[in-house]
Amino acid sequence: MRAAHTDASTAQALRGLAAEYARAMDRNDPAGLRRILTADVSIQGPGFAIAGIEQACAVPASLREQFASTRHTVHNQTFSVAGSTAEGEVYCTALHLRRTHDGQRDVQRVLVWELRYQDAYLLQGERWLIQRRRLCIDWTEERQVDPCN
Repeated sequence: MRAAHTDASTAQALRGLAAEYARAMDRNDPAGLRRILTADVSIQGPGFAIAGIEQACAVPASLREQFASTRHTVHNQTFSVAGSTAEGEVYCTALHLRRTHDGQRDVQRVLVWELRYQDAYLLQGERWLIQRRRLCIDWTEERQVDPCN
């Protein structure tokens, strides 16, 4: 990342993007993604590449097809701003709940990804948007969980 000063309002706006992205993924909200991604957004990760806003907006529905629910929790965030562009790294824990049947009973398992997003941001008008996101999975874990209801 480039070394540059990040003022408080810019840092707050960039932090907000991570929270909005997490919420849009967890709530199956493509409209929420449209508010925070550039039209030419690029998202890459292990085994996948997404090009453009239309492909990106299809991801939340795809998550619903694969998992009973997801929960993305945002942690550390660092940024470097240079004019109308910025770079950042966002730490996140992504939980993916799966419901299966083991032959005798329903079982819930959670797939945990400890990950980092390496982002490029673009200021369009008065609003910061995510232009590029690279998903780096540091490790995964899977375990059984007890249902609450």
